[in-house]
Amino acid sequence: MVLFLLFFSPGNESQVQERRIKSKYDFGTPELSAAQKLYSAKRYEEALDAYQSILDKALKKPNWEEVVYTMEKKALTLRRLGQTTEMILVMDQAIKLAMNHLPKGHFLISKMYYTRGAMDHRLGNFYIARSYLDTALTYYNSSTSYDSAAYAKLIEYKFYAYQYSEGNQDTLLKALEELVRLEELAQKKNPEPDEMLIWLQSYPVIYIQKGDFEQALAYAIKGYKYAKENRRSVSPRYYAEAQYYLAQVLYYKKDFLRTIEIGNEAMPLVESIPRINMPEYYSFNNLMGIAYMAVGNPNEALPYLQKALEIPANVGSAFEKRNKRRFKAQVKINVGLCYKNLGEPAKGKKYLDESLNEMKSLVKLPSAELHSNYRYLGDFYFLNEDWSKALISYDSALRNGLVSYTTNLLSFPKGDNMEFSYRDLVVLTKKGASIEKVGLSKNQPLNHLDSAKNYVKKTSELLFDRRDDFLASEGKLFLSQNFKELYEIGIDISYEMYAQTGDKRHFEDALNFSKASKAILFLEQSQEFDLVNNNLVSQELKNLFFQSKSDVERLQAKFYELIDNSATSDSVIMVNEQLLQTREEREGLKDSIENFLSSFQDESSLEMIIDGKGDLSVDKGKAFIEFFYGDEHIYVLGKSKSDVSFERVEISNELTVALEEVVSAASSPPNVALHETQLNLFQEQSFLIYRKLLKATLDKFKPNLNHLILVPDEFLSRLPFGLLVEKKESQIVGFNELHYLIKSYSIQYQLSSELVNSDRAVSRVNDKILGIGYLDDGNVSTLGSLPGTEMEIERLEAMVPGKYLLGSEAVKSEFLRQARDYDVLHLAIHGRSDSTNNYQSTLIFNGDETENTMNTNDLYLASLKARLAVLSACESGLGVINKGEGTFSIARGFALVGVPSVVMSLWKVNDRITSDQMVEMYQGFVDDGQTINSALRQSKLNYLEKSDSYNAHPYYWAAFLQLGKDIKFKQTDRGPLPWIYIGLALLTSILLGSVFVKRKRAK
Repeated sequence: MVLFLLFFSPGNESQVQERRIKSKYDFGTPELSAAQKLYSAKRYEEALDAYQSILDKALKKPNWEEVVYTMEKKALTLRRLGQTTEMILVMDQAIKLAMNHLPKGHFLISKMYYTRGAMDHRLGNFYIARSYLDTALTYYNSSTSYDSAAYAKLIEYKFYAYQYSEGNQDTLLKALEELVRLEELAQKKNPEPDEMLIWLQSYPVIYIQKGDFEQALAYAIKGYKYAKENRRSVSPRYYAEAQYYLAQVLYYKKDFLRTIEIGNEAMPLVESIPRINMPEYYSFNNLMGIAYMAVGNPNEALPYLQKALEIPANVGSAFEKRNKRRFKAQVKINVGLCYKNLGEPAKGKKYLDESLNEMKSLVKLPSAELHSNYRYLGDFYFLNEDWSKALISYDSALRNGLVSYTTNLLSFPKGDNMEFSYRDLVVLTKKGASIEKVGLSKNQPLNHLDSAKNYVKKTSELLFDRRDDFLASEGKLFLSQNFKELYEIGIDISYEMYAQTGDKRHFEDALNFSKASKAILFLEQSQEFDLVNNNLVSQELKNLFFQSKSDVERLQAKFYELIDNSATSDSVIMVNEQLLQTREEREGLKDSIENFLSSFQDESSLEMIIDGKGDLSVDKGKAFIEFFYGDEHIYVLGKSKSDVSFERVEISNELTVALEEVVSAASSPPNVALHETQLNLFQEQSFLIYRKLLKATLDKFKPNLNHLILVPDEFLSRLPFGLLVEKKESQIVGFNELHYLIKSYSIQYQLSSELVNSDRAVSRVNDKILGIGYLDDGNVSTLGSLPGTEMEIERLEAMVPGKYLLGSEAVKSEFLRQARDYDVLHLAIHGRSDSTNNYQSTLIFNGDETENTMNTNDLYLASLKARLAVLSACESGLGVINKGEGTFSIARGFALVGVPSVVMSLWKVNDRITSDQMVEMYQGFVDDGQTINSALRQSKLNYLEKSDSYNAHPYYWAAFLQLGKDIKFKQTDRGPLPWIYIGLALLTSILLGSVFVKRKRAK
């Protein structure tokens, strides 16, 4: 891909140019050579005297090059003699003399900074070392001489200094790429696969630190591939290490079973290597132990953890001893948690205390290195319901990590220049939960509850303010996967305070917490679309971007399909290479677009919609109900025009079973032979769900209530609430006798409460429909025909003006080409849900399935201006259930790309009945002037009125829902004009073109 090549310049060319322009640095005298021989023979006292004699003579001349050169040699000799203080003083003086007396661009200036940085690195002063090494590299690049060996050592020291000081990962990656390049050159002269493998295995470590576990896995497999290809010449240690890093990445990806599989495969080799030659032996055993703990098998975990504790902590240099003791202390945390899981809390506590005491002996208090000790002690106390000790432990974790934290126990941390890390936010969440528990255990808890709520609010603000930073370091879905607990805590606190005081402000706080939880996922799922959802990026560039995105996802799907069989097969390795290259191309393109747009856009379009501002207003006769599906409770937040309702429902086994079985029963055709049994069970369970989740709220808002606006959460997004039974009868013979909720209320769905009153405007294109229908062309298809579709499209064509495509005309390319010109999109085609991939739930058009399958990525390319999309297709509303929100389906994709109203289905539907319902819906929507929600509801009521005891089963009528704004077909209001003019888009295209042309010429 051309654009990718423009983003990177090959480093090899710069080195060739350097050698053409610069001369190799060389300096020496007979006296210096003689002193060096003494140094090499380890006669350090004599060498020191020799260097001092040379230095004295050079100062008398004075010969500043010789002075500086000799001072470095003297400092290195002092290091060998253990005279650290004198060594540092000599190097500082050497740097000062070099800067004051040597010509600008002299090689020795760089050399002095390098040696000083290397000395600090050896002393464990990695932050100081980084500064000197960065300076050394700057002076090396401007030097009039070069020294390839010295340059390689400089880059190596810089790499390790940044790694050991947890420096910027992008800087680390640049240094690593240069080290790999240098090693490739060295391998041509002297092949040493172990050396290359050392650098290749650093990639997964860095990407783990970045939170990009996909790239970490790709590079771990690449390292394993290299070890496998060079098996005969790679030492057993480094071959085993390649397996270790692969297992480690799989652990971080939470693929614990495959971690154990790789570990078991490697362990015979690991055990056969002498411990002195396999320092990773102990880390590998620790990894196996925590992997077994993660799958709930502490009995298997304990022996591995005990082996990890056998690390000889008193062997090696002072730096190595300290690291081993630190590692041992961390393993003791794992052993303590393991014993806790084995039902031996006393032993567990003993190991946790030992770990804390060991770490205290290694660090100067306060220290961020004690963060984990106090955090896991807090977890231990929390699980034992010792809330006060848990609170103190979490507070201690924060005070050791945030040294300027001086406020009292219940106040949110404040201090000078305080910067919260990701792990700080995790502990802030846990501390907030502990404050709540302590408060509830007291007679007057409101003070503690108010403090706990403040913790949730402040932590949420930090999450949103720094989400871009954490996105880079913790992964794409870090917020939704790890911080729904935060919002559940906030909602639970608000519930307790509302129950005690009746103050509606606590209800509003809870609603805002629920809104924030959903907004997080909205932003995460839309971030890549938002990057190009503007008039600044040309359609050609959008196509290129999403084609690249699709290529990555296609290869990734193939990769995971193969890895299910074996993580180390040749097929996985081959696809992995393609995936790595495609990802790099995509990231290069993405970075280029982001850099260009940075000067134009401050806030994304979706951020402006979901900004957490504004109160929710509800019209008379309507009720808004938002659900929050927590770990232990479902919270039901209801609001009418004049009142609120706040319920907390325990997630009992009875409720869980009812939800699962009602959804399963509704989405499957009824069995005539089991009619009575299915009828009674469905009534019983659907009434139970209604009674648990809705009855209290609706009873509070009655009478004069006729319309419900629902925001479901997690599994509830698969439940069409209209099929719930609001009154149970003792004697019934058919499904047509059930008191379905749809008979009493029209039901509208939203993705978030923030969108209920959203003024997000979409300009009407026209009042025409683009209708597309799937028609079996006689070819063999695994999808089957949709016999009612042709009639559905023909009947719609007779009712509503527009463009209608059937059969060979109804292909994906035609939809993408024409869709932007229509106000309503009607797709009577096949749909297919994907329960594993956010973007792979699909709609399937006529023709070759490989070319006519449309997923969310394709929607991003369509530049839709429609106000309504009707997806008269199987499973258009199904997809991945995300923690923190509902399903991510193809229907949700339409909402994300700006279509304000969507009609979708939740299961495979009967196409003949669907066609009838769709035609009736359009009669109400187009001919009778009803809103789309009212028209859909009326078509269901009409069906139920004509149905019998069997076909009134929800399978036939309840699948379709209306999501989003409740629009009318004819509207007089028009949204505001786009804020960016066409001329700006044209200017952008010219600018982008010139950037690319210049880069191409430079290339």
